[in-house]
Amino acid sequence: MDNRFELNIAITAIERFIVGHVKHDYKFAPQLKEALFDYQDNVWQGPETGFFGGWYRLPDGTIRKTADLSITFHIVSYRRNSIKRAPEMMRTLLAMKDKEYPFGWREEGRPSNHHNYDVVRLFRVGWPHMDSRQRALARVEMRKMMDFCLRETMNADGSFKMMDEDTLGSSFLFPVSLLNELGYFRPSLRFWTWESFPEAMKVADKIEDRIKALGLTDTESRKVLRRFDEARRERRAWRGAIVLVSALFLWTLWKLLKRLRRGNERHRDQKTLNPETDSRASQKEGEG
Repeated sequence: MDNRFELNIAITAIERFIVGHVKHDYKFAPQLKEALFDYQDNVWQGPETGFFGGWYRLPDGTIRKTADLSITFHIVSYRRNSIKRAPEMMRTLLAMKDKEYPFGWREEGRPSNHHNYDVVRLFRVGWPHMDSRQRALARVEMRKMMDFCLRETMNADGSFKMMDEDTLGSSFLFPVSLLNELGYFRPSLRFWTWESFPEAMKVADKIEDRIKALGLTDTESRKVLRRFDEARRERRAWRGAIVLVSALFLWTLWKLLKRLRRGNERHRDQKTLNPETDSRASQKEGEG
């Protein structure tokens, strides 16, 4: 019996409640979070891989510990900067890219928007701990992920091909989550590149129009629409900041020019009031 799925769901729920990502009325003991993190850091996390995963008892009685992409993603997503062994985790993440899920990025030998989303989130958390070679490799892979999502899985009408998703809403959620995590819609999330994506909000509008045309109101579809709203608010804020900074610059420039003009006028007035001084100065220059 393999209880990997149940383990993944359980740790995700526990992590969200105890770390505080979900509002609740339960009064957990303050020591519970400390105990959970201590177990994860010192017992569960692989010291060489930096990953978490299911443990399996083999016929000979030995325990095999696995490096599971999804379980690791869920733990890291809620712990973020408190996670340990990030350098080991990044080495493992890059090494498993051609392996099958859950011990790699591939789904039946093909890329997956869902798994790629998990990978990009882990890259984000581990980015400060990656060397230049690892970052270069990650950049190449993330660009491939974006191209695959937009060019191979997105349909002309703004919907997405059903791949390893199990609901129509999730067929929108995971591609959009991947693009959002890559900073495609939100510049503030663009941790891996300085590239701009001017067509991004037109893509968002097309996807949103398709969701509304299909009449989707499920949790996953609503989450997609919220992400687009967040992107629009961020872009409005950026535009407002640019206008404000531009106005401040122009005001400062106007003040400087005004001060310079007053200084020139004052200098001319002094010349008009003191013609003898100017004459003596000219005479001295001639004598020199």
